[in-house]
Amino acid sequence: MPDGSLQPLGLPVWRWDTFYIEIVRSIFDGAWDSDAAGARAVNYWWGMRSGAEEIDLVYSPKELMEMDWLDECVEGALPHYDELDVKTHVLMAINGLNTLKGFVK
Repeated sequence: MPDGSLQPLGLPVWRWDTFYIEIVRSIFDGAWDSDAAGARAVNYWWGMRSGAEEIDLVYSPKELMEMDWLDECVEGALPHYDELDVKTHVLMAINGLNTLKGFVK
């Protein structure tokens, strides 16, 4: 940031399904041999292109509160302001989020 502060731009996400599928595939393909002479430790960092690791962007609290969509794996609906409890109303006010779209009192 211009003032010298650090701002996270993303969070690591590990896709364990991709990782384990590739491990099992290597076992079935015969590439996995734990009894091999001179066996060494395996490097499990496959790089970003493998799909086992990804970076998710970080959202600010304001961006999260303005989010009007749910991920496709989530069933349900986002609550309206009137459905939130008192503690949540206070937190929203502290963060200046009580005037966002869809949350008008």
